[in-house]
Amino acid sequence: MPYQLYLVPPEGFEPPSDTLEECCLVQLDHSGKIYFVNKCMPTPNLTYENFPHPPEEVIKAIYECARSQPNTFIIEYAPQIKIYDPTAIISKWVSSIFDFPHKVDVRVISGNLDIHTDLDRTVAYNYHLETGGSNVTTDFYDSEDNLVDSYVVPEKQWVKLNVTIPHAVNNIEKGKLRIGLSVYDIKPELTRAEIYKFIRTHYRRNGAKSVEDVRRWMAERGVMRNKTK
Repeated sequence: MPYQLYLVPPEGFEPPSDTLEECCLVQLDHSGKIYFVNKCMPTPNLTYENFPHPPEEVIKAIYECARSQPNTFIIEYAPQIKIYDPTAIISKWVSSIFDFPHKVDVRVISGNLDIHTDLDRTVAYNYHLETGGSNVTTDFYDSEDNLVDSYVVPEKQWVKLNVTIPHAVNNIEKGKLRIGLSVYDIKPELTRAEIYKFIRTHYRRNGAKSVEDVRRWMAERGVMRNKTK
């Protein structure tokens, strides 16, 4: 489940002795900040953020990426997902907004996304120029695939998502596209255990035909590392 996060030390917080072992320190987003985690207090899976809207030249560049850049995400059982590398105009503007190490890409979604977690990132900041319909939901689930949270995110609104929680996108309308920016943290080098956990919980659920299929996707996305433990 998601956890409540505090900057360390949390002002005025004194954990009771019987829950002390439920608390820990983590570095969450590569900003250099250390966070205190209290596992007893859930935090939202999705929050609305007040980052600036992209200027007109960036908006034009996003659409131009979708028209002319090669799709870098080619998976036979997920043809509804297309991901494009950003142009210099997009990268420069995003770097002026997000001051931590990050990646950014342009994403175009033409159909619903099944329940999944993200392997190569923990937090995503999304901004949709088009949402793909009037009632498209971003849904979050527990470990048994029970719906626990649902949001209808409006267009032209920054949102922050915890993408380590099982989530899905539903109700994308036929003939419409969900298009926009996705900015995310650079996740530390993955261990072999993390890779195979992801395979079990994500790709088997969504129809992967083989481990090699998953490995190929991870290599293409820069997720696989040479040094795994």
